[in-house]
Amino acid sequence: MNEDTGFIDTLRLSEAQLAELLDSLDHPSAEDESQDVQNRRAGADLRLPYRHPRLHLTIDHPGGGQSPFLVAGRNLTPRGLGFLHGNYLHSGTLGRVELPLTIGGHASIRCVVLWCRHIKNHIHEAAVRFERPIDLWRHIEGAEAAADLATRIDPSELRGRIFVFSESELFRDMIGQQLRATKLDLHISGDLAELGKIAQATPPELALLDADFDNADVTAQVRALRDAPLFCPILLSTGEPSAQRIQPARDAGADGVLRKPFQPMQLLAVLLEWLTISRSAVDAADDAVDVTQRSPEFEALITRYIAALEKEIETLNGAIESDNFESARTACRRIFESAGIFALPSLSRLAKKALTQLDSCYSIEESASELQRLLQRARKACLDRGNKKKAA
Repeated sequence: MNEDTGFIDTLRLSEAQLAELLDSLDHPSAEDESQDVQNRRAGADLRLPYRHPRLHLTIDHPGGGQSPFLVAGRNLTPRGLGFLHGNYLHSGTLGRVELPLTIGGHASIRCVVLWCRHIKNHIHEAAVRFERPIDLWRHIEGAEAAADLATRIDPSELRGRIFVFSESELFRDMIGQQLRATKLDLHISGDLAELGKIAQATPPELALLDADFDNADVTAQVRALRDAPLFCPILLSTGEPSAQRIQPARDAGADGVLRKPFQPMQLLAVLLEWLTISRSAVDAADDAVDVTQRSPEFEALITRYIAALEKEIETLNGAIESDNFESARTACRRIFESAGIFALPSLSRLAKKALTQLDSCYSIEESASELQRLLQRARKACLDRGNKKKAA
């Protein structure tokens, strides 16, 4: 029994032993491959490498009760998970798996055991099918998924404005070379303050930060970008293997990781995916356009509403920091109810998504993605309004 989590570790393997076993499974013999082909390739699905040594799996017993286990993840698909377990699991057994989110926290996913096979000694490999498909990019970072998600990308598909920051001139030149064939509006710099000033006039859709955890305060760099203010996704590029060292930068506002070393095709795939996420988060509707078409009287109401929205932002941010569920829910509900009335329909939709997520899991931690997206969009609405008043 693991004293910290209450989950039972049936594998009883050291990190080195587990890595050796996973390596052997990733390179099976011809005999193993032929025996396993029916189980692992039935209903062909996109299957990505997913090595996670300590996943939480809760199994429901037919007669009642539950058993919590620590299992080692091996492969992940939009519809299911493969993992190693120290016990045999019967097909059809129901349960729940906690999958870590790339932005922090966990998603609790209902599942059913598809199959289980004996590997050696007490070790078994099993697979579960999720209750509903998941978004792989919420759980697998950057280049780990890119090579499989996109075997070939036309560089001309990449359009939009991207900021790239690195203190390494060599890295800056390499990024410029690899993205030369794209249609991106690139701002590559070794001066973080310079990028912050540019962001105020021409906000980017994505920021790539070359994260040198050994020689720089990456967390402070992320905060500086957020304070610029920068509302787009921030992607860290690093080969740092320790999730513990990366987490403070995530907490400061980093959204994902592009793992080094990466190949040009992997870089393109990751940027394309995050640009898509960025644009979908902002929504197709442009709230600011709608505001300009209103009467002067309504404009005055909008100004008053923005002041109220700033208070809601402060309330929501405080609720997230203090893990106050009721306060966070109230703030989301108020933004949802009011934003659409005051010509901010996409903000209202994001607030509704956050509210739905909170109600479905009753957890601020598991709703972190939707809550942060809502905060970023609300802050942008306030900033846009402020810039419009200055221009006027």
